[in-house]
Amino acid sequence: EQAESADTDARAAINRTLDHYLATAHDAAVLLNPARGPLALPPRQPGAAPEPLDGHGPALAWFAAEHQVLLAVIRQAAEAGFDGHAWQLPWTLSDYLEWEGRWDELAVLQDGALAAAERLGDAGAQASVHRSIGRACFGLRCWETACDHLARALQIYRDLGDGLGQARVHINLGKTLDRMGRYCEALGHAEQALNLFGAAGNVPGQARALNNVGWYHALLGNHHEALTCSRQALGLQRGLGDRCGEANTWDTLGYS
Repeated sequence: EQAESADTDARAAINRTLDHYLATAHDAAVLLNPARGPLALPPRQPGAAPEPLDGHGPALAWFAAEHQVLLAVIRQAAEAGFDGHAWQLPWTLSDYLEWEGRWDELAVLQDGALAAAERLGDAGAQASVHRSIGRACFGLRCWETACDHLARALQIYRDLGDGLGQARVHINLGKTLDRMGRYCEALGHAEQALNLFGAAGNVPGQARALNNVGWYHALLGNHHEALTCSRQALGLQRGLGDRCGEANTWDTLGYS
């Protein structure tokens, strides 16, 4: 409103606003889930500094306070033709919306993000959004649709030679196939994720994949293998200070 009423460049003002929210939301998303690979954000406009956030608690509180504002900002980005912001801002909200159980909202946001990524012709962005749609469909128990989007994401990441992207999709495919009772296939995806994370030297990913390998072994009745993998995962997670991952691994150990 100020930009429209003053002698200034309204589009530049919108750009600064979007940059501010994207930078802050991105910082908050990485604080919520340190194992998540950060985005390569473009340079911010001058004067668009992010809000300072210190740790998981403040990041979660910021998302809770700014949730409705972020939805409006995403709509504004799409309407004003800022397609980079229109797919990256939904990315930042994914973990928060998952933890809140807002699966329908996540799915709607990612549909808009996919349209923006396609307008940009950005294959990496499209792969990321297909993966996010797969996660939303997982939460909505639409297993087959989730697998379709995850398979699309996996193929794009293969075409791009992005090993980490492939690894993260393999994790999601394993979880989805687990819910479908296809434990052998889930194990295969977790093992592929473990190999890819290892090749990239990504220790948080290795820890997560090791726990998943252990979990699927437990479901298949391979308890010795399950315990071995889970204990290895636990050691890595303790070293990383990954409390959430450690809790999941203790669950696997208990089940095994």
